[in-house]
Amino acid sequence: METTPVKNSKDLDALIASARENAKKVAETTEVKRASSVELSNRKTIDTSKLFAIRTYSYDANEAIKNENASMARIKLAEDKQTRFIKTNQSNGLFWPILVVLLIIGAAGSSFIFLNSKPKENIPAVTFTPPKTFIEYDNYTKTTKEDFVSAIKETKSGVTYVLVLENDSLIKTDTFLKLIKATPPAQLERNLDSNFMLGTIDTGSGISPFVILKSSYSYAFAGARDWENTLAKSFENIFNSENNNGAFTDLPTQKGVTRGNENIVYSVFSNGYILVAKDLFVIEKVSESIL
Repeated sequence: METTPVKNSKDLDALIASARENAKKVAETTEVKRASSVELSNRKTIDTSKLFAIRTYSYDANEAIKNENASMARIKLAEDKQTRFIKTNQSNGLFWPILVVLLIIGAAGSSFIFLNSKPKENIPAVTFTPPKTFIEYDNYTKTTKEDFVSAIKETKSGVTYVLVLENDSLIKTDTFLKLIKATPPAQLERNLDSNFMLGTIDTGSGISPFVILKSSYSYAFAGARDWENTLAKSFENIFNSENNNGAFTDLPTQKGVTRGNENIVYSVFSNGYILVAKDLFVIEKVSESIL
C-alpha cells in the first residue's frame, strides 16, 4: 500500500476522513455480498414439488409405478392387450362373414340329421291310371312292343284296353303301324291322330281283338277305301288273317259305314274313327260305345 506523508493537522483530518469513507464502502460491499448469499441460499430451498411438471410417457410410467405399485410386467401386459384389440378390430371385416357361413352350415347339418332321424312314413305306392281313350273299357293290361301279340291272347272278359308301352310311355300311332308293318295310304297316314287304341272283347266264344284309329271323316272314309287292298295284310299279326284280296262289300250295321270280306271288316264313323276288326260281330259290339 502506498503511504501518504502527513505534513499538518489538516492533512491528518483528511486522511482520517478518507479512511472512514473507505471503511464504509467496504462495509456496504460486504453487506451486499452477504445479502446476495442469503438470497441465493433461500432460492435453493424453494419447494420443487410445487413446480409444474411437464408430463411425458416416462413421467406417467414412473407415477403409475409410484402411486399404484405397478410393475413393468403389468405395463407390458396392458400393451399386449391393446395390440391384440387393434388386430381384432382390423380383422372384424372377415370374422363376421366366416361366422355367418359356419352358422348356416351348422344349421343345415342339424336339419339333415333331424330329418333323417325321423321315422319314415309309409308312402303309398303310385298306382297307374291309364289315359282315357276312344271308348269305355272294363279292364286294361300293360305290355311292350315285343310282347303285345301274346298279351292280346291273355286278356280278360269284357272290353280290355291293351296298352303298348315303350319306356313306360304309350307308343304313338305311327310307331304302332310300323310295328305291325301296316301300309295305309300316305294321305291317310299323314292325317291320323297320334293316339290309337288296341283292345279286345269277349265274344262269348273267345277273345277277339280290334283297333281304333282316328282322323277327320273325309280322310278316314277315303283313306279306308284306298286301304282295302292291303288291309288284311296290314293286320294279319293281330287278327291272324290271310292276305285275301276278296272284294269288299257294304255290310249292314246300325252305326257308321261298314265294309269287309271274309277275313277283315272295318267301319268309319262320323267323328272320324276307323274301327278295324276280324268280324262283323265285334264291329257291332264295339260300335255301341262309339258316339
